[in-house]
Amino acid sequence: MVDGQRSEVLVSTPPGESGTERSSTRLSARREALNEMFAACARELLEGYAASVTPLVPEVDKRAFDGWAARIQFTGEQLHGTIWLRVSRTLSQATLCAASGRGSVSEHLLPDWSGELANQLLGRLKNKVRPFAVSFELLVPQVFVESEESPLSPKGVCLRWGGQSGEFWCWLDATLAPDTQFVVDETIVPVEEGELILF
Repeated sequence: MVDGQRSEVLVSTPPGESGTERSSTRLSARREALNEMFAACARELLEGYAASVTPLVPEVDKRAFDGWAARIQFTGEQLHGTIWLRVSRTLSQATLCAASGRGSVSEHLLPDWSGELANQLLGRLKNKVRPFAVSFELLVPQVFVESEESPLSPKGVCLRWGGQSGEFWCWLDATLAPDTQFVVDETIVPVEEGELILF
């Protein structure tokens, strides 16, 4: 579990558990912690743009999807992988209107904005893991016109929101280095979302 009050992510292991089993249990706990941070990032991103959506079960929907898919990779010694986004046209439009403070936006801006949402989501995750002295670099997002069959073949933990503003899907497929620990480094100064950090 991850919250603002805990400084360490640990899991107890039963007496007599082998080293391999103990290592697997700890890895599972670290993955769970990372997944929870990712879910919080997605929720906070949508809340930041006042998107009118609620969590949904990420079931496969065979209906044609009117929107865009985006993929962005990240690299680092302790953590690397890929996130995918699926953003409906209506949600892309609603969030861009909220970001720009306008009642309407040009249609040609929506694909790039969908890629920017992927960039912001990953940026939020980077800020979430920063207090644990974990860092990674973001690569350039790729954006695709979405269809019934996504060209991305996403893997990993999947989250989905939907509602009046449209639909938002995101996936996280990440690899943790064996020595990566989510233990707060008290020497690292916290940053606010949107603050530029060069390192």
